[in-house]
Amino acid sequence: MTTLGYCIVTAEQRAQLSDLFVLLAENIATRVADSERRRAYGRTLFGVGRTVALGDWVAENKERIVGCEDDDKLFDLVWPCISAQIENATFERWRPSRTRELFARAWIAGESFGELQARMLQVEVRIGLGSRPRKPKVEHLVEMGENALGFDGAHVLGAITELFELLSPDEEDAVAVLQTLQKRLKYGLPSGPSILLYEAGFADRPLAIDLAAVVPKIASRAQLRLALRKRREVVEEVIRSYPQYFRNVLERVAG
Repeated sequence: MTTLGYCIVTAEQRAQLSDLFVLLAENIATRVADSERRRAYGRTLFGVGRTVALGDWVAENKERIVGCEDDDKLFDLVWPCISAQIENATFERWRPSRTRELFARAWIAGESFGELQARMLQVEVRIGLGSRPRKPKVEHLVEMGENALGFDGAHVLGAITELFELLSPDEEDAVAVLQTLQKRLKYGLPSGPSILLYEAGFADRPLAIDLAAVVPKIASRAQLRLALRKRREVVEEVIRSYPQYFRNVLERVAG
């Protein structure tokens, strides 16, 4: 299989590309000799160096991960590791740096961007490293939530999960807690029901949270469908204040 880049370059550049990939493969084979570990590392989407470092962190903390009873306690443990790995420009320019954690906790609690902005202004967050840093605007909050945390942070936690599964394949409960926290970080949602609703097609944070309040006891797609049918009138009342698109989603999901 060849890439577009390989097809459009010169013969000399193709040879250079081939040599580069051979060097990369040799580096991976040298640093990660075990084939199962290589497959797990490949799923992390990070380079070998960063993945090895994350693997060392997981190995040092795997017992503490197992001991976390829920995803909120797990957040306390993994946040320093996650925050050290995020390479988002807004995240790096966010001051005071200690308020990044405050933002992250509010994000996974499901606070709206308006609530997040008010909270960040209250603690005097500023964006920038110069003499006149800016107050955070909504676009900064969106960047922090959806990209710094929802993309970069979720990828770090996904890598931690892959590496934990590699080291502790029988700890299914701990893996489930890791996966739930990863989705909370990705979507900015506070609970399993709101995540289920979001992934079913109600992909709007406030709507998923509002719907979870009226169908709270769901843990699977089957339970979700049944709950939406049983509480159809209440659900329709919630959706009425949102775009027509979500009424179409309701028809598709609930039938």
